[in-house]
Amino acid sequence: MANKKEIIKTVEKNLKEILRKIPAISVIKAATNVKISSSFLADIKLVISINNKRKIIIVEIKSVGEPRYIRSAVQKLSSDLTKNINAYGVIAAPYISEKTSEICKEANIGYIDLSGNCFLAFDAVYIKKENFKSIISSKKEAKSLFSKKTSRLLRVLLTNPEKLWTQMNLSDEAIVSLGLTNRIIKKLYDMEYVDFDQNRKILFKNPSKFLDLWRENYSYLVNEIKGLYSPLSREEFEDRLTQYISKRSKDRYAFTLFSGAALIAPFVRSKQNFFYYSGNLENLKKEFEIKPVSSGANIIILTPYDEGVYYGIQKVKEKNVVSNIQLYLDLYNYKGRGREQAEYLREKSIKF
Repeated sequence: MANKKEIIKTVEKNLKEILRKIPAISVIKAATNVKISSSFLADIKLVISINNKRKIIIVEIKSVGEPRYIRSAVQKLSSDLTKNINAYGVIAAPYISEKTSEICKEANIGYIDLSGNCFLAFDAVYIKKENFKSIISSKKEAKSLFSKKTSRLLRVLLTNPEKLWTQMNLSDEAIVSLGLTNRIIKKLYDMEYVDFDQNRKILFKNPSKFLDLWRENYSYLVNEIKGLYSPLSREEFEDRLTQYISKRSKDRYAFTLFSGAALIAPFVRSKQNFFYYSGNLENLKKEFEIKPVSSGANIIILTPYDEGVYYGIQKVKEKNVVSNIQLYLDLYNYKGRGREQAEYLREKSIKF
């Protein structure tokens, strides 16, 4: 992550370049760490001329771009600028997300980041560059937020979006450590996805937006996948598999992808069987006489990347199906018509 000095230097350079591309604007003066008032120190102050009229741009730098920090910075900057009628405020951070961009726009504050996102709207000037794909961003942060153990917490929250949790209850339900729960809840709080009620219980604020975020950082391919062939029809295989597992206390399974969707919210037809399986695969192959094939597989077995995929299993017609959240995640980035089926499931069953 870039430090504040580096961000200031880069933002000043980029902001000048953006403004100088507009024929009517010239940059008269630029300075950093400028005292605007007894209680207000601006990270960057630009004096520009627009059609021979002066305008001051005040930039507040944040080393992190989480919504909670940006919201606080926006409120402070808006307050500090009330006595500077001819000034326009801009928030700068390593990365501005779609969510934090909305916070700035609502307060009539501009923004710029190190990934190319920029929004300036003052006088006759309107500059907007948005892709919200960070070049510096947070593969590391995403990996941390959506790691195996952390995803157990996320499934619990998304499967029970209206429930209030203590951190102890949540860690017990997700089967993760209290320390990990504490770190992730703090992260989600900074991102404004959770809040706390008067009793300090955790409240999930925006499950829909968070599900959008997770789907962009998830693929069913994180699981180990094997394609096999069985002469049985899809329905026959499902029934026999359910009976087979019921006699084996240590084996676990749950239908997912189009097999799961066919039992919950059918939209796309498929002749293949898709299911998670934790057990002796060789015994399963022998029992059903299923064999590997180079093409034409109709049995797709997913060995789960983490046992958390089984959280919130549903019983439908005596068959195990993963939770609607897991089903949606698996489908969303699946080839072919996976996304269509995912969105139908979301509309009919998840409903946020």
